[in-house]
Amino acid sequence: MTKTSRTYRIVVAYGVTKKLCQHFRVCDETVRRALTYSSQDNELHKKIRQEALKFYGGQEIVVEKPIK
Repeated sequence: MTKTSRTYRIVVAYGVTKKLCQHFRVCDETVRRALTYSSQDNELHKKIRQEALKFYGGQEIVVEKPIK
């Protein structure tokens, strides 16, 4: 049995990241970090994820990588 590392990510269609940037008035770096669940997890990131899933057709995926 191998150990795996599980990470989550939200995938959106082309151009949605820019729309989310304009909607929340933030830079693209903030939206990308929110959609990949990286670094800090604050209220703004949670709102961006909810908006992407609910209104922009985002799909949450799980990425599993083996741990060496």
